[in-house]
Amino acid sequence: MAQRELEDDELQTILELRQSATVVVSGGNSVVAKVEALGETFAVKQYGGSGDPGERLRRESYCVAATTRHDIPGFAELRGVDEPGLLAVYTWIDGGRPSLDDTFVESALAFLERLHVRSSDCPSRNFPTAVDAVLEPGELLRQIEVRARDLAASDVQQVAVFASDGLGPAALRLMTVPEPHGGRHVTLSPSDFGPHNVLCRNGSADFTCIDLEFFGWDDATKLVCDSLLHPLTDWTSGLAETFLEGCSRIYDLSPERVLEQCRWYALKWAAIVARRAESMLRAGDAGGADVMSLAQAYLRFGLQPPGEIVGSVDDVVALRHGKGVN
Repeated sequence: MAQRELEDDELQTILELRQSATVVVSGGNSVVAKVEALGETFAVKQYGGSGDPGERLRRESYCVAATTRHDIPGFAELRGVDEPGLLAVYTWIDGGRPSLDDTFVESALAFLERLHVRSSDCPSRNFPTAVDAVLEPGELLRQIEVRARDLAASDVQQVAVFASDGLGPAALRLMTVPEPHGGRHVTLSPSDFGPHNVLCRNGSADFTCIDLEFFGWDDATKLVCDSLLHPLTDWTSGLAETFLEGCSRIYDLSPERVLEQCRWYALKWAAIVARRAESMLRAGDAGGADVMSLAQAYLRFGLQPPGEIVGSVDDVVALRHGKGVN
């Protein structure tokens, strides 16, 4: 049963206590504090970092509230929002991030199937389009071109050369190649999905998806490709194969087409990872070189002959480990 929304004075009490509360997460785009008040425990999230934190707050709070209204299980509970302060209050979840194992993959597939089934019952107007959704022909290529152009203007020479000599030409090459065949399968998508954005309650395999900053309507193929390619998800071949087969069943996808599409999405991930490397290199962080190497691995993967279908998920797993493709 969903918890009630906080009254204004209750919200203010929690926000004041946040000032001296324990910080449990401090990432690039948000800080989460654990606050005990009013006989309950809350997670208070402050939005910051790059981009538009106010927009991320509005999207996430709206989507979390909408999942509650539509009785879609598996998501955090929003209790209140302080938009001027870029703060949102959620019910605290006692648990931790899961390991990537058979239990997680089984739970992840069950979660995605429930969400997909409920998608068919939700009017499209009740949820936004996902951030960077790919619902129209040519949209993925457009996103890659924009990111490549921005990176080419970088003041970090290694990143600028990567974009102008590698990623940019790769995007131009894609302009002459038809996108892999097959229609789009629109569904509600968490977008940024994996163990890094999930909490398992203590003593339970069921999990709660805690990051909806990119949530919305999107192509299921994109969801699967992004999940397989995400640099924070350390797949084994067997687990990745199980995830791919399960998603193909849930969304009625061709596994071969998904793996073929992974080559295209790898170019976008090359740009995303290169942007991360740029900030690290600019700050003098020695780890930036390793991150740049991973961006190069994504690029090599994406530059494989267009239209060639990957026969196994092993190539995608190798990419995650920075080995690229032979």
